[in-house]
Amino acid sequence: MGAVTGSPVYRLPAGEIVAGVYRSDDPRFDIVAENLTGFLDRLCDAVEVFAATGAAGDL
Repeated sequence: MGAVTGSPVYRLPAGEIVAGVYRSDDPRFDIVAENLTGFLDRLCDAVEVFAATGAAGDL
């Protein structure tokens, strides 16, 4: 994740790490949140839902 203020947080497709480099044949990715604060808010919400219901949400 970039440390630049306002940088989006991405969800990468399934892949592997080879010699410290992420590799995937799938070029798609999703923006999870518009910035790190938004991502951490979503993560906190997902943890609270999991703790209350045992159901994993989508991040």
